[in-house]
Amino acid sequence: MAGGFFVLLAAGWVWLAPSDRPGEPDSFWAPSSPHAQDEAALSPSSTGISGSGSGPAPQSSTAPDPGTLASTPAPAAAKGGTGHAAGSSAPGEGASQRTTEWIEERYKSAQERRAAIKDEATRNHRKQNREELARSWAIEFALIDEIGVEAYEQSLYDRGLKNRAEVRWLGSGSNAMLGGVQIGDVVLSYDGQPVFSPQSLRERNKLLEPGQQIVIEVEREGAVLAFVINTDDWNRGRSGIVNGMSLRPISREP
Repeated sequence: MAGGFFVLLAAGWVWLAPSDRPGEPDSFWAPSSPHAQDEAALSPSSTGISGSGSGPAPQSSTAPDPGTLASTPAPAAAKGGTGHAAGSSAPGEGASQRTTEWIEERYKSAQERRAAIKDEATRNHRKQNREELARSWAIEFALIDEIGVEAYEQSLYDRGLKNRAEVRWLGSGSNAMLGGVQIGDVVLSYDGQPVFSPQSLRERNKLLEPGQQIVIEVEREGAVLAFVINTDDWNRGRSGIVNGMSLRPISREP
């Protein structure tokens, strides 16, 4: 290689060495610049920006909109294409059996506690008083909340018990009739709470103030309808008539 020489450039003195090989560019060497680290930090290879197809590709940094939750990635599916998360068991007969047993246990436990309240009154040769009835139905309502409406209705049906209440009579000019209820309607809910028997509706009604507006949901010829009605004094329900309607218990397949 022929001798080189120094050249003064803006970056400082640079040693330029001519190449011995034809067509090969001359090489040069420059002393390190005090800003070398800053320049390296801004180089294309360090920022991830590729100019001619070389260097790492830019990374996506799309952030969720303010006020929204970032979506969590779905768990990886287990091998075999089952669609369940790896390490989890697919629903099967065992899981269904455990669920059925749990519902059965909760139902039996609730009925035993209700029976204990009734037995207390029987031992004293009397009917259940208002407080005892309230406690008994509170247990039943808690059971419905715990196992769910569908499971509770199915439990009654499987035992051969009545699981719904049907309107069998309406008083002329009563709150129920004026609200749109008709004879033959099956009451599904009363004031947002499910109804499975005439007595359960009466107990719900005792929690309401007279003249309060509530929604009653009924099923009529396969259609579900909702009506707004005013409530009566709950003492009028002691004869079995609530808001001018009399109900009868029925059994139907859920």
